[in-house]
Amino acid sequence: MHSNHERLSGLSRFFRRPLSVIALAFAGGALISPPLHANEPAPHEHTALHEVDFMQHGMDLHLLSQRMAEACTQRASNAEVLDLCSTMVTAHQDDRMQLQSWLQSWYGNDHEARFSDAQRARLEHLQTLNGNEFERHFLRDMTALHTVMIKDGAMCEAQFYHPELIGYCQEAVTASAEEIHLMRTQLCELYGICDLKMTPNPSLDEPREPSDADGNGAEEDGGDDGQEGDGGTEGNG
Repeated sequence: MHSNHERLSGLSRFFRRPLSVIALAFAGGALISPPLHANEPAPHEHTALHEVDFMQHGMDLHLLSQRMAEACTQRASNAEVLDLCSTMVTAHQDDRMQLQSWLQSWYGNDHEARFSDAQRARLEHLQTLNGNEFERHFLRDMTALHTVMIKDGAMCEAQFYHPELIGYCQEAVTASAEEIHLMRTQLCELYGICDLKMTPNPSLDEPREPSDADGNGAEEDGGDDGQEGDGGTEGNG
């Protein structure tokens, strides 16, 4: 059985690989070649809309995850949690920048990652906590966010055109599942919260307004205060 340190090291190695090198994707178990014009938009409008929405939403989630992880590096006290959070800061920043690069290259879309009101309120609530109390809330909320990322990534192969993006989704789903396992293990071993229910928290994954599709997003970290909610997952303790 792998230790938490070994699992964390494996995740760190994955996240430090540049996502731009993912140039092939799997379709029915067979490798497919990338399209001839990789910097062009998807040829069908419906597919293009799916890709743009996914990348915009992904940028928003990665910004929120990055800011939560940054708060964790300042407010957590457990060494294992701190190690995980340090890795997450870099990983989510890199993922956001990769999605932004593809969005601009393929669609000329300059979407700026932003928070919803409820997401900003949730982050601000986290920033009032410290030590063990912070870690419990952080691990629950981050598990909920990763559940959303798995749900979003699961649709990629069927709905997307660019093999780089399909490959990104497949890698992201695997990495998110591994992180969820690690965070659930930490919650159980450190805090006795061992029956966590995997339910996304709507306050952490609010749908964006349709007008966002034109790329005129708000500034990073934008949004007003919203109502605070409970964690996106439940458990004893």
